[in-house]
Amino acid sequence: MRLAFRIALVLALVLQAASTVRMTIFDVRYHGARIAYNADRYQDALAGFVSARDVRSVDPVVWSYIGDAADAVYNDSPPTGWTKARAEELTNLEWAGYAGAVVRSPFDTTSWGGLAETALRQATRHDEEHGVDLAVLDRRSRGIVDPWRGMALVAAKIAMQLKPSGYREQDVLTRAYTSAGQLDDARASMLRSARMMPAPSFHTWGSGEQVVKSLYDAIIVSMREGVRLSPGFERHQLQRDIARFAFIQGDYETALAEFEAAIHSAPDIESAYLPLRGKAEVLEAMSRWEAAVAAWDAVVDTGFSAPIDRRLRGLCLHRAHRDKEACRDLRESVREEPENRDLRILGSSVCEQAGDDMAAERLLREGFVLPVDDLVIARSLLDLCLRSGKRSTVEGLLATWVRDYPQNAEIQRWAVELASSRR
Repeated sequence: MRLAFRIALVLALVLQAASTVRMTIFDVRYHGARIAYNADRYQDALAGFVSARDVRSVDPVVWSYIGDAADAVYNDSPPTGWTKARAEELTNLEWAGYAGAVVRSPFDTTSWGGLAETALRQATRHDEEHGVDLAVLDRRSRGIVDPWRGMALVAAKIAMQLKPSGYREQDVLTRAYTSAGQLDDARASMLRSARMMPAPSFHTWGSGEQVVKSLYDAIIVSMREGVRLSPGFERHQLQRDIARFAFIQGDYETALAEFEAAIHSAPDIESAYLPLRGKAEVLEAMSRWEAAVAAWDAVVDTGFSAPIDRRLRGLCLHRAHRDKEACRDLRESVREEPENRDLRILGSSVCEQAGDDMAAERLLREGFVLPVDDLVIARSLLDLCLRSGKRSTVEGLLATWVRDYPQNAEIQRWAVELASSRR
């Protein structure tokens, strides 16, 4: 009995040691893959997750990561695209990854959504390879879909049943409905998603593509309803996001209204900085220059403004024909960015228009030590002096530069041009 007990104990210890070794190897490979994934090295990450799965296949998370990494590799294709064999390999890995995660964790809505996305990709590839005729479109309009789209719809609906409040799951379902030609269902799903998460930047439809006007109007209504239902401390961020979305869509009135709402609901002046900035940009886009200047004044007065804000206020002041104030702001901006040639030349031009030729000349003179350091600014200085009636100054500068840089063809050409202008 003692011998049997000792043998059993040794076997238990050996099994425990083997299990510990496997877990250690799994952890090393899994965490290495996570590091690669977070660093956008998706091919390395995919290889690492597959390697980790081969050590310990019961973990649903590693299966899900295989799907995510395979999807990321697929989307990060070379300029010539993936070969058909490689595309199929990545799609199969993606499919196997999400399916493996679902088998091991059936309530994982992310993996159900991944299955739906993978099925939609397969459907798209099939359409590209075989084409879509009128008969196919007719079947889709009657709710008859191909197997891939059918799988996408089933997976997306399961994800929604498991997580009815999930806006990401709702977005996947929207794409599945759209691909299947069920546009009324897709519209309803999109509006539910907009109400659940009234922040366009969280949705694929809020990424900058133009949205059909009738649908856009309905989305704005849904998002505003979602904001009303959201906690008070979140509203200014949601309103700012809606405003940015409206601005990109060219709806300046809505953008202005949402930025102003975000300013009023902001809990403090720091939180109001970004919507104030957005308001100024919208007013500029509307060519309401005086109102835009007032908005930029408010931005600068927050105490959280960046140097670029003063530059933008200077440009706005210039457009509002308030060049003396614009000259002041642009001069300060040049001090913040002394290497910015375009800003220096612009500031000089605005100061000249404001009647401050001395400031205009100083901005250009401070832009170089030697004329060959920046020939563009050097030429701008000559032109400014000529416009200011300082021909003798120009002649003196050119005489010195021609003497010091006899091999510089550009400077020699300027001297010839000046001499010709006397005739």
